[in-house]
Amino acid sequence: MHLVGEMAEWWSGLFGGDDYEKRSHAVADHVLYLRQRAGVDTTPMHILKIVYMCHGWMLAVNDNPLLAEPVEAWTYGPVIPTIYHRYKRYVAQSILEEAQDHGVELGDPARELVAVIEEVYRPYSAAKLSAMTHRPGTPWDVTRRRHGIGAIIDNALIQEHFEALRARSEGAAVGA
Repeated sequence: MHLVGEMAEWWSGLFGGDDYEKRSHAVADHVLYLRQRAGVDTTPMHILKIVYMCHGWMLAVNDNPLLAEPVEAWTYGPVIPTIYHRYKRYVAQSILEEAQDHGVELGDPARELVAVIEEVYRPYSAAKLSAMTHRPGTPWDVTRRRHGIGAIIDNALIQEHFEALRARSEGAAVGA
């Protein structure tokens, strides 16, 4: 899929290096940092789902991906594989490692968006966040049905979904 290669090249120029895993880890660690600073319990599921939502909202708001690493449609929802493997030892328990502030590395637009999205989704349990990504018609659901478990969820599908969420939220804000 050439889009993944193009994203990796784009991030390489923006982030400095060709290691898209480094970018995924920086975003995940920054989300964990924000949650630890707020004093909230955080499991691997929280991180996986919030990073995915940050990626979707970045596509919808800024027309650019937050991650170069592809999101995959796994059995239990959308997953960024390197983030899953980094935190899987915690299973469903709280992540105990101390997180770092990666805001400078992320840059202004990404740092600000991640902070807002993390705060919006902070009150939700890991199970609720997972349920949000499993609804019929979500990018995970569409990809899973069309291509099977383990398939890459196309960024265009993620962007379309989050743009629709954005349009609905803006319509609700103005009473439409």
